[in-house]
Amino acid sequence: MSVAAGLDVRLVEEVFAKGLRKQGVGGAAFSATVDGRQVVSVWGGSVRPGTPWQEDTPAVTMSVTKGWAAMCLQVLIDRGQLDVDALVSDYWPEYGCNGKERTTVRHVLNHSAGVPGLPDSPSLIGWDGTGWDDLPAITARLAASRPVWEPGTVSGYHAVTYGWLVGEIVRRITGRTLGQFFASEIAKPLGIRSAIGVDAERMADVAEVHPADLLAAPFVLRPLVNKVNAAMRTPSSLLGQAFLADGTRSIMDAHELLRSEGFFRAEIPSSNGVSSASDLARLYAVLACGGAVGDVRVLSPEVVALFARHELTTGDEVFSRSCDFFGGSLLTKRIRIVKTLGYTLNQPGSGKPRYGPDPTSYGSEGAGGQLAFCDPGRRVSVGFVRSGLSPSPAFALQLVDALYRCLDGDA
Repeated sequence: MSVAAGLDVRLVEEVFAKGLRKQGVGGAAFSATVDGRQVVSVWGGSVRPGTPWQEDTPAVTMSVTKGWAAMCLQVLIDRGQLDVDALVSDYWPEYGCNGKERTTVRHVLNHSAGVPGLPDSPSLIGWDGTGWDDLPAITARLAASRPVWEPGTVSGYHAVTYGWLVGEIVRRITGRTLGQFFASEIAKPLGIRSAIGVDAERMADVAEVHPADLLAAPFVLRPLVNKVNAAMRTPSSLLGQAFLADGTRSIMDAHELLRSEGFFRAEIPSSNGVSSASDLARLYAVLACGGAVGDVRVLSPEVVALFARHELTTGDEVFSRSCDFFGGSLLTKRIRIVKTLGYTLNQPGSGKPRYGPDPTSYGSEGAGGQLAFCDPGRRVSVGFVRSGLSPSPAFALQLVDALYRCLDGDA
């Protein structure tokens, strides 16, 4: 099904229908806005057997949630309660120890804090969903940890800890968890139901996840990916630490976690947001339109611009060092990630750009194929969610390409 406003979006509808057939299980939805107004929304498939997907069906967004965490910090900067170049310990005193004394909020936002893993994670959290809601224990262990590199010197993906670090900064400033702050200060004013942490009643509405082999790869890349997979499951590697390895599995292949009540109930601001595609597009319309959607202002134009600027172009220390440990890889050393504060900047020149044709577009992606971004130059925002997960971003990228062809009248 679909809705559109004053735009011929038949190409988007055709691409969506084809992609949904290829997905095979579950459902998906894609939404876009221009100037904060919805111009296309398509959805289809099933929430669970016998329940058709609706336009407002929420799905787990995985790492797309990291952008919501960054947005919470933007609100605090706007209010004069946070300085991006202040020390983390200015807000969270216990954190300033064991080599982390000079860690700044900026270091957390650009993944250079040097704390990509949760020490001895299997003793705190389980793949059945237990322990994920014990934020005091989790943050205490992060505060006592030692960085694996000098903060600010290199960048490496803080796959899960990013959300806990940002969340504790928010809690120390506001007295509220990040999920609570996001709900009251961002989601409620915008009239959206996107949430970080949901109760059992709301979880019944969330699309049932159909995990795929998120560590799969095309045949030609399989030797490299096999090394990455091995590192991801090995607690002694940086990649294993970042993805909470227990020696046999990591968060990337602990499929039962994605169906557990404990995982959804917890607030994991790097991983477990739930949102419909239309709500996700409205959320990113805030960034596309200078901080306001209609008469609802969430952020100032100045703080939107601060987080939209190019922050750094870098390799990833977590991936490159882990692959060295498992036999080396020139490919991982050559990969460059272009970042703003808290978001990923569009990367033309690396195949088809993920966030449309404008190099100033930026956003977030989730393991499984979810996508959200803003295009400030054209005041466009996009949200895409799916419950039939895939390691390939192709479905989302084909929809983005079709959207811009429709916007340009080339469809």
